[in-house]
Amino acid sequence: MIARAIKELLYVSEITDIAGVYYSTAPQNVSYPFIVYRESSVTENFKNDSKIRLHSLEVVIVTTKGRDGNDGFADLESLKTIVESKLNRFTGMAGGKKIQSIILDESDIYFDQMSKNAIATMEYEVREDYSAALADPANYPINYTINVNGVEDSIGTINGYANNTFNITV
Repeated sequence: MIARAIKELLYVSEITDIAGVYYSTAPQNVSYPFIVYRESSVTENFKNDSKIRLHSLEVVIVTTKGRDGNDGFADLESLKTIVESKLNRFTGMAGGKKIQSIILDESDIYFDQMSKNAIATMEYEVREDYSAALADPANYPINYTINVNGVEDSIGTINGYANNTFNITV
């Protein structure tokens, strides 16, 4: 799952000051504009000991008619450009995951007559290298105790960071 990585990339003030950002589904009676992202994944199985996981990421941006005087398309284009700048061609660490690449595969913009919303859908292919990723940094710090022959010998803390570094204190 790369949801935490995508959240880290999309939950930036440049986007959240304009739109709500939600994973999987938006709540009922949500304010416009908003962004919803969903993902699915499969491990590459055509290589021995593959450490690459392929993800399909769908990002949907919804704006409402009348907000910008252009059926919502001006707001939509603005948000779409910002989202693409954050996701397309991204490589690096995000949300404790090592992202090898995020590539925009397909994009569509349309106006839904029934809801009176302008909608953009963007589909990305994401390659995650999970051979180099640490456990989720949200699981740290970990406190540990070393016992020697049943007697407590030392106590310490392990901190893990998204940039693949650890700090161990005794």
